[in-house]
Amino acid sequence: MRQWPINQIQSLLNEKEININIDYDKSNCEDSINIRNSKGKINKIEIKNSEADAIDIDFSQGSILNSKFLMSKNDAIDFSGSKVNLEGIYINGSGDKGISVGEGSIVNAKNILIKNSNIGIASKDESNVYLDNITIENVFIGLAAYIKKVEYGSPKITGSNIKVSNYKYDYISDLNAQIQINNTVIKNINCKEKIEICNFWWKKIKI
Repeated sequence: MRQWPINQIQSLLNEKEININIDYDKSNCEDSINIRNSKGKINKIEIKNSEADAIDIDFSQGSILNSKFLMSKNDAIDFSGSKVNLEGIYINGSGDKGISVGEGSIVNAKNILIKNSNIGIASKDESNVYLDNITIENVFIGLAAYIKKVEYGSPKITGSNIKVSNYKYDYISDLNAQIQINNTVIKNINCKEKIEICNFWWKKIKI
């Protein structure tokens, strides 16, 4: 296992085991941290003022615990093709999504607070997101599930103890997607007919 100092963690590739514990501010990189094809634990990190995503995790496995992500210009946490557990996460001020889950990822998240983001949590492209004890405040959309890449199947969000406040739309579930909260399935909408709601690629809020 390798312990990574701040000047070495911008990009990690093919790591068998990682352990990150940092405070990271004002990255000039596209993503403050990019992890690919790796396994490990991220604990007690704080990332502020990212130029794009605060942390981007591709085709990796592990956990992110007890961490803060503040004022990211794009997503706070972005997953592709990964299997990750999240617990004790605080996100404030994401220009796009607080947590973005895509390309067949599986994410289990509990005890999460997201504030001042465009979308709180999004599940895309055959991803499965399991949520417990989630608070989302001051967002355009609380939870969203949709297919962005046509080669993927249905995305799902399954949640309990979800609180969404000060929102334009609490839940948006596109056709061929599913959001289930406390064993109740949220009614789907046809995003092709509701483009003013569902154009997830340009809709922003001021934070």
